[in-house]
Amino acid sequence: MQTIQYQLQHALNTNGFKCGVALGEKARVQGKLLVHEYLRWKPKADIQKFLEPFDPEFADHIFRNKGTQAYENYMSSYKPQEPEENLPKLQVFNTCQKLINTIPDCIYDQTNPEDVAEFSGDDPYDGLRILLGGVRDYLIKDAATMEQMRDVEAAIAGTLDTTSLYRKLEFLESKSRKLTTTRRRRFSVSRMHRH
Repeated sequence: MQTIQYQLQHALNTNGFKCGVALGEKARVQGKLLVHEYLRWKPKADIQKFLEPFDPEFADHIFRNKGTQAYENYMSSYKPQEPEENLPKLQVFNTCQKLINTIPDCIYDQTNPEDVAEFSGDDPYDGLRILLGGVRDYLIKDAATMEQMRDVEAAIAGTLDTTSLYRKLEFLESKSRKLTTTRRRRFSVSRMHRH
């Protein structure tokens, strides 16, 4: 007996589509928050109004006691926010009638008020939630790869000298190797601490 996922992957591959099929995430609450985020019309409130004035001594205290990541989070909260211009992030057109009709039917779950209650006919909402999870993952995980590709394209466009081009590409490749080595080391260290 073959799973539906296997059957779909096999059908795509035999018909010339070279893409993977993955199961959607089951994190319903995060999915609901993503739907809210992508359908938001108003810009987020400026949190800097509510922050205490910047304290360099407190920043040093965070760095010494909580680490680099906590320090960077503290520092980033004082950077001026860029105005949001691309709102809403997702636009649903009138040709998506099932989704348009489903979204108003979504109500909060009584047992878990942060989740949307499941109901018969919620498949368009679930599809949107899973799609937006994939978009989020693509934007987060593949951002570094996209940055590397832009660097390569800039190196290629910036010179007609082949020697210079190869040297720039070697530099970019070595930079990318350092990133993967660092990630592998962090992973192996974190695995060692779990045991």
